[in-house]
Amino acid sequence: MNRRFKSRYCGQAMTEFCVLMAALSPLVLLIPMLGRHLDLIHTADIASRYVAFESIAHDPLNGRLRDEQIAADVARRFFSRSDAPIRTAEAPSDAPAERNGLWVDHRAQPLLPDLRNRIGATTRAGTRDPFPAARHWWSEGFDLRSRNLITGTVIVHPLWLPPIARTAALLVDDWSALGTRDVQLRIEHAADFIYPSGELDSSLRLIGQLPRLLTDEPMKPGLRDWEVLPCDRLENGCSP
Repeated sequence: MNRRFKSRYCGQAMTEFCVLMAALSPLVLLIPMLGRHLDLIHTADIASRYVAFESIAHDPLNGRLRDEQIAADVARRFFSRSDAPIRTAEAPSDAPAERNGLWVDHRAQPLLPDLRNRIGATTRAGTRDPFPAARHWWSEGFDLRSRNLITGTVIVHPLWLPPIARTAALLVDDWSALGTRDVQLRIEHAADFIYPSGELDSSLRLIGQLPRLLTDEPMKPGLRDWEVLPCDRLENGCSP
């Protein structure tokens, strides 16, 4: 009885192992391709951030740097070999020595054979207005532009894989100032309904020449110097 039972189930484990391997082999073979796809997605994500920052620096919407130029820089700096030197305005190369050796298919053929046609970049500038009622204040009073939402998109078209599109956005405070003194001057010279010191400047200067007490210094109109801490805010006051 035992001998019959053993002969009936002899080789069952090997058969189950072969069937399981036949089912899992495609998944095992797809793991390297999945890793390459994820690597391309991660690279496109980083490249989209570069496009967004480059859009702020060069403002391609005003014609100083076109999307085609940014796409060529992205293809050269992010989708060539990892140790490729960074050169300004250099076209991407399709030479085998300049390609990323990891981005190949099962036949060792490159997934990005033509970088110029496989890599694209677009830039956009929009308006992000959190306070529509105060638009007149911050656009005209403080001289802030309304197109303050900059987006950069990178599109990759690899072989045998679905297209990859990644977008990065930056909310830009375009009021670039050289320092606190520059910010102070911008506020003082803003619209009259924001800081009406222009109309009252002559009166304030006249009043400032008259001390309130004989021991007081004349009052000075305008904002204090933001780089100087007043003496009454220091623990031991100002040294004589």
